[in-house]
Amino acid sequence: MRKIICLLILLLPAISLAYDKPAEIKDKFTAEKPYGEGTLHFMLLHVYDTSLWTDAKTFSYEHPFALSITYRMNFSKEELTDRSLKEIKHAHNLPDETLARYKKIFLEIYPNVKKGDRITAVYTAKKEVELYHNGALYGTAKDKEFVIPFFDIWLGEKTSELKLRNKLLGGK
Repeated sequence: MRKIICLLILLLPAISLAYDKPAEIKDKFTAEKPYGEGTLHFMLLHVYDTSLWTDAKTFSYEHPFALSITYRMNFSKEELTDRSLKEIKHAHNLPDETLARYKKIFLEIYPNVKKGDRITAVYTAKKEVELYHNGALYGTAKDKEFVIPFFDIWLGEKTSELKLRNKLLGGK
């Protein structure tokens, strides 16, 4: 019994971290817990944990929201860009010149990430993307055509990760 109590005490900090609101959105959203959250695994690899934050009762692109991702692996900005473009191509039928424009945006706003780093993408009332790296503003994408395909990587109906999408959308 004593071992179980010690184990529970050790696990409490991990349990309470599940709903820690990223510092970069504390003044942007009043929600005390995420709208939804999930984990991406590829084969046996733990790639990242993600959470969706919004004050809206029902998620939509009509209201500001934030998608926060804590990486469990290292990725270069080029790797993140290539994967993001592949996901956008999967979900949207876009011309090559649009994808080339998006590639430039990704390379400007994506940092290299290490295990434990957090990227938070905020969908603003201006319909722009503010991208934070470990709590600090790293870049802003003001291209309004870019915003929906970017967030559709995780939240769109044609995402390659439907189970994760459903968890982020709270099973709704």
